[in-house]
Amino acid sequence: MTVYEMITNQIIERINEAEKNKETFRWIKPWTGGARLPESYTTEKRYSGVNLNLSPGEYITFKALQEYKGKVGEEEAKKIKIKKGSHKYPVYYFGTTDKKDADGNVVKRTLPDGTTENEQVFFLRYYLAFDIADIEGLPSHYPAEHHDYTPTENMEKLEQYIMAYAKAENLTIDITPDSSRCFYRPSDHLIRIPEKSAFTSQYNYYSGICHELVHSTSKGMNRQLGSLFGSEAYSREELIGQIGSCMLCNLFGIVDDDKSEVSDNDIAYLQGWASYFKENSNTELAKASCQAQKAVQYFIETAERQLAMEMTEPVPAPPEANEER
Repeated sequence: MTVYEMITNQIIERINEAEKNKETFRWIKPWTGGARLPESYTTEKRYSGVNLNLSPGEYITFKALQEYKGKVGEEEAKKIKIKKGSHKYPVYYFGTTDKKDADGNVVKRTLPDGTTENEQVFFLRYYLAFDIADIEGLPSHYPAEHHDYTPTENMEKLEQYIMAYAKAENLTIDITPDSSRCFYRPSDHLIRIPEKSAFTSQYNYYSGICHELVHSTSKGMNRQLGSLFGSEAYSREELIGQIGSCMLCNLFGIVDDDKSEVSDNDIAYLQGWASYFKENSNTELAKASCQAQKAVQYFIETAERQLAMEMTEPVPAPPEANEER
């Protein structure tokens, strides 16, 4: 039995056993730091209504950012920079204003007691804001807990493969302090992940980055990603990402603290996305496993080609000595 088959069988067996015993694994965010819901960085107030569709994070307008930089020291202000390729997100707000007639006059209405007041109308407006994860040097209001880890030889080897793969694929890996999220953005071919020290274990860090690395193989493999959250295509890609992560971690000998190839948090994540397929969950898990295996092989082969190429590159000659004294 191959590693891929072993991982797939273990996942399916544990999910089936959980369903049989009416047990539900609960996924717990494996890193600390960052806002749990979208909110204003300036006021620290959580957004409401339609703005809850924003991803968790702290949002700030360009104007507010400039005002913030004007309040801190010059050296600190120099460190605050908007990252290249950053996106602005619309933040909506409701309000009321005086109703006016065609001539621009305020419309009055008479109250039961005979007095008058300005008639009001509702409006919906928006402003554009940055997620502070897209801004270097801007401290979060939710700093992460920091854990000291000593990497193993296996982890160092995986890091070597990750860097080689990223170089070969021109993939950006953006390690962001106090980040609320961990994701792959296909439009920029970018992975964003919190610092390793923010994760509750080294396994959780590598599980997280491997998950996003598997997603990133979609570009080179022409695998279509689902764009609508919760759709079958989106759910299937999440299964591919997490199963591939389990496979990669296992291939490099990185296991959870309980020495399990697949942690309870992995199962909770997979169980959640597999539930979108209801009666066909096992079939979908098996299909996703096949795609995950191909993605893992693509990652490894790409990284090894890059590493082999780097080993055969000629060493540049030292610069000629300047004879002038």
